[in-house]
Amino acid sequence: MLATYEVVCSKYSDASTATAVKAFLTSATDNGQTGLDTSGYIPIPDSFKTKLGTAINAIS
Repeated sequence: MLATYEVVCSKYSDASTATAVKAFLTSATDNGQTGLDTSGYIPIPDSFKTKLGTAINAIS
């Protein structure tokens, strides 16, 4: 089993960096999940996606 973790800051001194980090994480948890099951991976469950979305939106 392979687990991937993303460790990011909750606050950035540069707003453009915060925006880029949020965009990457949002893409990874939304569109990035498409087709994973056909490649032998398990997509993030919807209940956990909701928690991730809350954490991602809190990044500033």
